[in-house]
Amino acid sequence: MGIAFDEHGFPLAHETFEGNMADTKTLPRILDRLALHDDGLKPVVILDAGFASRANLALLRERGYSYIVNKRPRPMR
Repeated sequence: MGIAFDEHGFPLAHETFEGNMADTKTLPRILDRLALHDDGLKPVVILDAGFASRANLALLRERGYSYIVNKRPRPMR
């Protein structure tokens, strides 16, 4: 399941996906759902690193979204 929340934690959009769908394939469909409720304000999209493919980042820029990617640092050796 993919869910987009506002800054108060209220859901803006949601969709249930097939269990074998890669995370990178779900973002475009969630963005399509957000566009249905477009009030002229674009939310900042916060992505886990699993969603942050080059294609998805390009799509976010193309659609005018700002974004933040949560990337885990590599463990120290």
